[in-house]
Amino acid sequence: MAPEPYAPLPTTSSPPPTADHVDFRDGTFHGPVVGVQHHTTYTSADGGFGLADPASRPVAAEADPVAFGVRPVRRPGVHDPLPPYVRRDLDAMLSGWRERHGLLVITGGPLTGKSRTAWAALLRDTPPGTRVYAPAPGTDLRPLPSLLRGRPGHYALWLDELEGYLGDHGLTAGLLAELTALDVPVVATMTDDVYDEHRFGSGAAPRLLSRARTEAVSSRWSAAELDRFAAAGSPLLDEALARRGTTGVTQYLALGTELAELLLRARLSTSRHPYGRLLVRAAVELTMCGVTGGLHRSLLEQAARCYPAGRAASHRESFESAIAWATELRHGLTGLLVASSRPDHTVWRPYGSLVADAERHGPLTRIDREIWRAALDGTKDSADVHEAVRATGRAAFEASAEAGDPEALRLMALLAEHPAEQLSWYRRAADAGITELAARVGELLLADGKPEEALPYLRTAAEQPDAAPATARLLGRAHLALAETWLRRGEQGDDAEAAQHLGDLLLGRGELRAAGNSYSTAESHGYPPAARGRGMHLLLWGEPAEAEMYLARAADAGDPIAATLRKNLRSEDARGPRELETSLEDTMMESIYPWDHTHLGHLREKQGRLEDARFAYELGYAQGDPYAAHRLARLLHRQGRTEEAAEWSRKAAAGGYPGTAAAAAPPATPPPTPAPDTVRE
Repeated sequence: MAPEPYAPLPTTSSPPPTADHVDFRDGTFHGPVVGVQHHTTYTSADGGFGLADPASRPVAAEADPVAFGVRPVRRPGVHDPLPPYVRRDLDAMLSGWRERHGLLVITGGPLTGKSRTAWAALLRDTPPGTRVYAPAPGTDLRPLPSLLRGRPGHYALWLDELEGYLGDHGLTAGLLAELTALDVPVVATMTDDVYDEHRFGSGAAPRLLSRARTEAVSSRWSAAELDRFAAAGSPLLDEALARRGTTGVTQYLALGTELAELLLRARLSTSRHPYGRLLVRAAVELTMCGVTGGLHRSLLEQAARCYPAGRAASHRESFESAIAWATELRHGLTGLLVASSRPDHTVWRPYGSLVADAERHGPLTRIDREIWRAALDGTKDSADVHEAVRATGRAAFEASAEAGDPEALRLMALLAEHPAEQLSWYRRAADAGITELAARVGELLLADGKPEEALPYLRTAAEQPDAAPATARLLGRAHLALAETWLRRGEQGDDAEAAQHLGDLLLGRGELRAAGNSYSTAESHGYPPAARGRGMHLLLWGEPAEAEMYLARAADAGDPIAATLRKNLRSEDARGPRELETSLEDTMMESIYPWDHTHLGHLREKQGRLEDARFAYELGYAQGDPYAAHRLARLLHRQGRTEEAAEWSRKAAAGGYPGTAAAAAPPATPPPTPAPDTVRE
């Protein structure tokens, strides 16, 4: 079984805490790129939290935006934690905000790119060499003007999630006026809901926000923005454009990391949702196999059972609980799986970033063949999707198969559309050393009318210590097919013994006319052993008098089997129907043969004892004979009990009996109570 296609997330590249650098990693935050949230606060020289020496502040152009609250991308196979910034339409609208406003507030919904957009504005609209204060939430900001007054250089104040800096000791309208007088701009972010909560009403916060230049970042990108996004030349941004679904591109980048970490933690920890995790993995791998559109519940369950822990996980957790966890919305946007409602059912698909992560982590050849089998089986009703799975698999495995890779050969056989193509790949795989495929190759060759070619493969398979009983049966069939071929050739060459053996073979197969012709050929050459077979043939043909003559001939020639058959044929105490019924009744309760019960029901039905017949049929079905259910369905139909009959027809079909279709239709008119001889055999 291939390992899961989700690699551990790389650890954060942020610098470790120092005397001048403290990370705050326990809160939640909002921004355009995903990662572990942390605010950065610079301490004073004595190590206390507060407003440190201005000269120790980092220069904005040289600082890592991630250290200031911009969410990084930390995903399997992604080495650049921060993709290039793509200019938004509102950037042009923000030009010159410093001259008219001392405070810029960028708002937006969850994961829309507020922090990245605000940081870009800070870089764009502050002089080179500007140093940035980014205090921790709750820091007393009142000493800041005194600290900066008279200092050379340029400074800016960065307040990601501004609500954490409001209050008498935080940013107020008065403090903003002092900072504006010192030419110290303030750049801040807020979610739309939090901004609305603080902007309207009375108090210090509304007075402050009324002086700010405020712009909202939308999760929807304009056509011009998307053009710039596509022109950025970043594989990660191209991925976001292609796979974002109904979410925004920045939301995709943010959610991708969060969902990857969520799935990783579910795999590495003692998860409360083991089945949910496997359903997500199954959805991802089925999508990689080419299953487009929504995934049905039955397909997800079938694929999840392909994993070693699949059955146990499904017993620990219900499908409903697992799917609820997998579809739980993160940030109100999406879950690991995205549900879509159809008129009569619901289907699911994995969020695009999970598929992208899996594709980066490893090739399609890592997906176990049982998942490919599930993908093929589950899409038979959709020709386009079914062919897409085959095409995806062939593109992934054909080169390796042509190079002789046994597993690739096996998968190419699985993906083959036509029997001849399938046989070719299976045969190459068996010849390459996958002996467990020898039986399959032999079976296909046998079905293709090539028993001689099938023999070595079937013999190899049958000689394995763990060979299935069916392999021996296939090997026997191959020998029978060859025997028939060569016996026919012998008969055509006037070999009497060959004709007699061919007659035996055909008689055992029920081909009475052909068997009689072969026996006649042997008889025409005066071959004595053919007499017994000819006699048995005549018995089956309904000619007991003539049969007795041939059996007598064979018995007189010393054939003990023919003698026994002749004796039984002439016995005057042979059992009639009543004697047979008595015998079956005597052994019914102890019989290990389920057919006995059904046959007893048959006899009773012919006598018109219908309730007794029903009892015997029910017992026969309970003992494992689906034919009993079929006969009972017919009996009930004759009585006009159509609903009961339909139920027993379904039981017969479910048990594997092939002849239930005729019994399924109710009679045109309910017949009278049947006479004892009304059952047609």
